Amino acid sequence: TFSRKFSSLFYRFSFLFLASFCIIFSFFVIVKMEKRHKTKNFTTKERNVLLALIKSKKPLITSKISSAVMIKRKAEAWEDVKNNFNRMAETARSVKQLKTLYENMKRKVRKEQNKRIREKIIKMEADISDDEVKTEIFDVEIESTMEKSEGYATEGIKQECDEITGTNQEILANLVDEMTPDTNLCDSSSQYHNVNSSRPEPEPVLELEPTSVPNRTRRKNNYHVTSEEIKRRYFFQKLKNAQFEARAQRLIFHLDLKIKKKQLEMLNRD
Repeated sequence: TFSRKFSSLFYRFSFLFLASFCIIFSFFVIVKMEKRHKTKNFTTKERNVLLALIKSKKPLITSKISSAVMIKRKAEAWEDVKNNFNRMAETARSVKQLKTLYENMKRKVRKEQNKRIREKIIKMEADISDDEVKTEIFDVEIESTMEKSEGYATEGIKQECDEITGTNQEILANLVDEMTPDTNLCDSSSQYHNVNSSRPEPEPVLELEPTSVPNRTRRKNNYHVTSEEIKRRYFFQKLKNAQFEARAQRLIFHLDLKIKKKQLEMLNRD
């Protein structure tokens, strides 16, 4: 009986000791968290200083190489940016805080850029109605009406933009490689990615070789074709290409069925 009482007292004492230890530890953790004070927000001057420092280390900081040597060099670059930043800034910051700020700034600019591109696409498609697409197509004179300009999207996103100024322009300049769309020779909406072009124009759909007409003088195209007419022709040609592709797929399907039917007949004969 004595051993049982002793063991029960021991277990109770151990439980009380562990419970009190947990309570005291939680109390110290809460007090330590309360002592932490929130740092000041980044000022516009500090943001500009950070962008200038990152620009000087851009090849290292924006590198996609994940080797051990590059990771070490990238950490050293961020450490150098932090030291130079703290010399000029009002409040000292850590590397983690600077990285977080830079990622947030890039995320915000990328979001605004995607929103602008979506608005351009919606506006472009809204200008072309179904009735306009179904009307007869005009003779396309590419050489006299279409001129390639610097505003085509295959050129990518330029670093300078009138719509984006200040800090966002600096960030966008660092994101050119990440935000440049891939080239698609068949079909692509990348012409809308040109932030400089207030009214993007489509790429030429086809190029017509000049043909000579015997005993006739070739008529010159003197009328001016507007951008709206070019866009209408472009989407009409896209519709024709889609219909042609659908007919070709059906024809291939029927030919495949005929070939299989012939093969089956030959097998039955054997």
